[in-house]
Amino acid sequence: MKKVVFVFEDLPVENGNGFSTYNRAFISCVNHEEYSISLIITGSNHQGYIYNPQQVLNCKVSSIKVINALLSTTQFCIPSIKGVLKLFYRKFLKGRVSVGDDKLVKIGRWLTSGERASVANEIKKIKPDVVFVDTIFRSFDFTTLAPDCKTVLIGHDVFFERCASMISNGLKPSPMITPELELGVISQYEDVIAITEHDGAIYQSHHIKNVHVLPSPISRRAFIPAKSKTKDLFYLGSRAHHNVNGLLWFLNNVWPSVLAADPQVTLYVVGSVCELIPKTFSNVKLLGMLDSFSEICDVSAVAINPVLSGSGMKIKTLDYLANGLPCITTELGAEGFRMGSENGPILIANNAEDFSKVLLSLIHDGERLSLLSTEALKLADHFSFDGFKERLGKIL
Repeated sequence: MKKVVFVFEDLPVENGNGFSTYNRAFISCVNHEEYSISLIITGSNHQGYIYNPQQVLNCKVSSIKVINALLSTTQFCIPSIKGVLKLFYRKFLKGRVSVGDDKLVKIGRWLTSGERASVANEIKKIKPDVVFVDTIFRSFDFTTLAPDCKTVLIGHDVFFERCASMISNGLKPSPMITPELELGVISQYEDVIAITEHDGAIYQSHHIKNVHVLPSPISRRAFIPAKSKTKDLFYLGSRAHHNVNGLLWFLNNVWPSVLAADPQVTLYVVGSVCELIPKTFSNVKLLGMLDSFSEICDVSAVAINPVLSGSGMKIKTLDYLANGLPCITTELGAEGFRMGSENGPILIANNAEDFSKVLLSLIHDGERLSLLSTEALKLADHFSFDGFKERLGKIL
């Protein structure tokens, strides 16, 4: 039985953010009798003051070690003091922060020397055959590994591209990632996984070897097209800056003209992004984190993804497609799908006027909505777990 270790920043919970959804796909597709899976969690975002990591994960693995914890086993975890303070802040102080003024954007964090040592010690105990590492930020000293242990980077994004995109929008990414820095880290890995063909081509153009393109997979959650009896909208997002920034842009620049044309339209917002959005916008329901958002999708006609900066595949779009929802987004938001055409379920609008025009046209055209809903489900089928599992198997 092969031993496989995944080094993640956070537990990849169900219905989590994009990073979590992608990481969880790897566990799901490796989780069978041929492999023993161990997780090493490096972050300090915890699920409670005392919790069962295996239960939170809801996916059976051999072991889970949370290194930033006072006590950590697969079945039991007590957060560190930092983790407890984070939990307290998120529960009692969320929303008591200003948004939209701060130009400094956190895109990740490097492991501390102590964290790198802890990861290495855990891996020494497990003696794995393969180690998957969640982005360049979780990299550690590979000389501590057994000579025959394969190392695989789960890229998630080309971070120097993301930094360039943010700088062009007047933002200050932290940490700042240059091509030289990122490519230097990536070159240490035997295999590299890119989430889009675009990202894979960038790696290869810089002479990175053994690049594999594995788009995030999704399973259909709807099997008939939306009935188009509603005009309401749906948005899903974490509290990441590009989500907050994009949604606030939509609410301030697009939403007023939508409501002026049709005061009955409602926007449903799901996810931790709700913590940083003011409750002052008319006809906007901030629902927060939900175990399932399928019922909201059932009463929505269209999804939106008004992203203005960043790079890589927007995994929320997969959730939209899997629920039979056409999506209106920017060219940046459509990256990794190549389906931004008039006849496809992903429609492009790069400015406020176009966004409003496309949105209003679509929600008042029930026949076209039904057609695009059908196309959304068809497109979701291209991102199947079977295809993902097959490509992942070749790496293992």
